[in-house]
Amino acid sequence: MSFEDTVSPKCGANHDFLLNSVLREVNLGLRFCQIMSLGLASPDVFSKGEKRAQLAPQHAEEFMWRLRMPHPRFDDLTSRVERLRLELLHHQGRQNDGR
Repeated sequence: MSFEDTVSPKCGANHDFLLNSVLREVNLGLRFCQIMSLGLASPDVFSKGEKRAQLAPQHAEEFMWRLRMPHPRFDDLTSRVERLRLELLHHQGRQNDGR
């Protein structure tokens, strides 16, 4: 196995690691949205978490098109990303309303 193979998403272990990392980032974004809606985050944690939650859909989409995955996993990731987008829009709406 060459060095390129060890860092390539085509390598099975790296592929799984990248996919799990993307899923974890999206899930953390969703969890943070839940924390925001409950008002349980301190202001400094809130701003850092909000930025990461907003970047998660971008990062996920970047990798979704590069990683080959079975359709059920692709559909699952796509639905989680869409749910995160909706949660972020809901949060922005609440912020604009002053809640």
